[in-house]
Amino acid sequence: MLLGEVSHEQIRRVANAEGERVAKELEAEAQAVLETPVFDEGEEDARGLNVVLDEDWVRSRDNPEGREAKIGVIYSGVERIGKDRRQLVNRRSAATFQGSKLLGKLVYAQASTRGVERVGRLRLLGDGARWIDTVGDEHFARARRILDRWHLERQRSRGLKAAIGDKAELARQRAEFGGLIRSGQVEPVLARLRALAEQQPTVGVGEGGESAVPAVPEELFATIRYIEGHRGAIVDDEAEMAAGEHVGSGAVEKAGDVVVNRRFKGRRGMRWRRRSADGILALRILHLNGDWDAYWHRRREPQPTAA
Repeated sequence: MLLGEVSHEQIRRVANAEGERVAKELEAEAQAVLETPVFDEGEEDARGLNVVLDEDWVRSRDNPEGREAKIGVIYSGVERIGKDRRQLVNRRSAATFQGSKLLGKLVYAQASTRGVERVGRLRLLGDGARWIDTVGDEHFARARRILDRWHLERQRSRGLKAAIGDKAELARQRAEFGGLIRSGQVEPVLARLRALAEQQPTVGVGEGGESAVPAVPEELFATIRYIEGHRGAIVDDEAEMAAGEHVGSGAVEKAGDVVVNRRFKGRRGMRWRRRSADGILALRILHLNGDWDAYWHRRREPQPTAA
């Protein structure tokens, strides 16, 4: 090895060690914010704040089922940066492989730098997972819940496909349901889904002589439960846009891609151990939040010695 060369193994060891250090610092900072919330500092945007929570899986060396990353993105709005491109404004990210409890602390700490305790408008976007509601209840209780449109459309499409065999009729029903969903008409959607369930072929009479009942496909049942459980988070897209709100699902869809996938799934066959994954994820968050240079400047400063 030539003088000045650095091996891949040396880079790996340094990155893992430094990443572990950053992860611990971020956790300590988040805990400090929770103990002393920020009410009077940080930037406040008149547009308010959006908090997006999501999750993604990566392949793991020490867990055959893989490992789940919990992800949070905070932003105040969306602006156009080209003919077909938009970007999130005042974006801050947080992520961890150590579960939703820690993620909640990390996301709240990042939101505090954007004046989360003072903004008049606060929205929480997600796919309806129970852990997202738990984080919301603990850290963003006053936020308005918004169900991600992409996940809602996917579940609705699955339910209709399971119940309707004719392709032409399926296409017609999808279009009609899509219009109702986008305008926030939840109760008419539920009424039509329940009616569709009642129209399914029936099973035979039971031993006790009870009446035959519709054999409702499981995916249709799941769709009805999904919409019932999140009816308050399904909004009228047109009304939201008229009020200047961002209704696209791109922030949710891209959260996992930008924060996790581009680094942890960049090459086929990539597998990660939990300790190294947490460290590399912390370094990536440092970079995405624009804190990279400030961190290394602080690290180069002489450290105080014990007396």
